[in-house]
Amino acid sequence: MSLPIGWIERIFERLSGIYGRKFSDMWTGVDVDVMKREWGVALYGSTPSEIGAAIDACRRREWPPTLPEFLMLVKPRVDAEALFVDAQRAMSSGEWGDNRLAYWVTQCVGPSDVRAATWFHIRRRWEKALVDAMSEHDLPPIPDAHVALPAPGRTTSKDVAAHHLAIMKRMVCVREAA
Repeated sequence: MSLPIGWIERIFERLSGIYGRKFSDMWTGVDVDVMKREWGVALYGSTPSEIGAAIDACRRREWPPTLPEFLMLVKPRVDAEALFVDAQRAMSSGEWGDNRLAYWVTQCVGPSDVRAATWFHIRRRWEKALVDAMSEHDLPPIPDAHVALPAPGRTTSKDVAAHHLAIMKRMVCVREAA
């Protein structure tokens, strides 16, 4: 499978616009059709927003990227242990910032487990949840914290509660049996 050649040509146009001759000189002596096919295969499965973010990142780089460098801009590697530490700090402070990845991985693993576990004990679960979360192209925003319980007698009906419970289960990656 491959991205359409038209997409690759558009990527190359944008990179040429950013880097000028640095980009074209980089490929001197290379079969352009082979190169485009290789880029198409390598970028298959990437979203337009991921590719756009990679091109935006190129604006801050002095030299044009090779294919492996561009792939790292499209799908950056994440240090799972560092993200886990960030999640523990965010849970302690209550400040997630815009670290959606850490937040949603924490929700999938379980906030109480993340708070109490060491990296050694939670590593496999954390890494699996991280891979699952990274496969989501657009993670939902971090919801506002609701720290107060409703006043007695002000709870919702069973239908509304069931609806909210279903939403929360989807948020924390609980899959119901068919």
